[in-house]
Amino acid sequence: MDNFFISVPLAEKLLEKNLTIVGTLRQNKADIPPVMKKSKSREVHSSEFGFSGNMTMVSYVTKKGKVVVLLSTMHDDKAVDDNSVKKKPEMIQYYNKTKGGVDTMDQMVCTYSCKWRTRRWPMVLWHNVLDVAALNAYTIFTTQHPDCMGGVSHARRLFIKELGKELVMP
Repeated sequence: MDNFFISVPLAEKLLEKNLTIVGTLRQNKADIPPVMKKSKSREVHSSEFGFSGNMTMVSYVTKKGKVVVLLSTMHDDKAVDDNSVKKKPEMIQYYNKTKGGVDTMDQMVCTYSCKWRTRRWPMVLWHNVLDVAALNAYTIFTTQHPDCMGGVSHARRLFIKELGKELVMP
């Protein structure tokens, strides 16, 4: 999960529904203990672990003065890769392996987006919903019709254009 969404209360609510999460926490979250926040006295590639119920929090120093904090409801131990120079915790390795979906979606949404500058956050949210819905519709369409628009380099743009026309039809 992206650091924009993750929090300890959310992790607790998802655990009640038997759903697990792994994600980075922003440094300004009140749920992070002071010992896990950035400190110039901590050694590079060192890890601090914290456990509370079914949740695990790890603070990892990537370089001098830079700390990454992760929260996980999947991991419950202090497993660290001692064979590598960076000695990354297993939680961070797992997060790095599985975080690609959100990044790929963000990249694809930015290619063809209906967003424009506005200070009104509901409009920002609405434009993001439209962009993600259009990407999801395109993904479903190409799964069901793999031969349609084959070989066209801008097939998604054509799909979005056609989708817009269909949505304004009476």
